[in-house]
Amino acid sequence: MQLSPQIAGLICIVIGLGSAFYLLWTLRQQHMSKHWYTTTGEILESNIEEDSDGWYPHVRYEYTVQRKRYASERLYFYAVNGSTKRDAMKHLSPYAVGKTVTIYYDPVKPEEAVLNRHVPLWRHFFLLFCASFLLIGGATMLLG
Repeated sequence: MQLSPQIAGLICIVIGLGSAFYLLWTLRQQHMSKHWYTTTGEILESNIEEDSDGWYPHVRYEYTVQRKRYASERLYFYAVNGSTKRDAMKHLSPYAVGKTVTIYYDPVKPEEAVLNRHVPLWRHFFLLFCASFLLIGGATMLLG
């Protein structure tokens, strides 16, 4: 079954809009996290897991805010998957089990936390490129 150019164009536009919204969400999270509070926590798990896309780092940590304990698995504001085992190991090197680490958490929702607030600039440009390519390509298919 072959898709019509209009259907393919709509699919490209939907995926392009999804990429654009994800980019905006990541930028917003990164910006908002500059105002998040910090606390210390402990790494409970630090290992590499494998799925169909490749290897990815997995951490689990625990922290306390106003005498309430929380646990999280968020390393970054973005997913790190499809890596080689070696690349995944690089992400885990600062997070050995038992290590005390700085946790960044949302003061309004303390269950929202992250270990590393940095989002590499290349990720923003990559998402911008993908979103633009898909939106322009989809519009061309729809109008062409």
